[in-house]
Amino acid sequence: MVGVILTLVAIGLVSYFVIKNYYPPIILLLLGLLLLFCAYLEGVPAVAPKASTNFFAFDFAQAFTNLLNLNFSGLLTLKSVTPTLTLAF
Repeated sequence: MVGVILTLVAIGLVSYFVIKNYYPPIILLLLGLLLLFCAYLEGVPAVAPKASTNFFAFDFAQAFTNLLNLNFSGLLTLKSVTPTLTLAF
């Protein structure tokens, strides 16, 4: 129940900061890290128990690295675009 309340508060904060014209990616990153820390305080592990070092700072860094290394299955791949230079004589 606490997780649901924290999530709703985070959504409210994101909405507030976006309306106030703050940079959304930074706000999402910071609130995501805050929610990850709150989950740790509730006993939810940041990484799988097999990969855990049992030290919060290392597990937190590993969870952050895992989030940054996600494979989006081609959603972020850019098609090769070759600029064409035409000279008119």
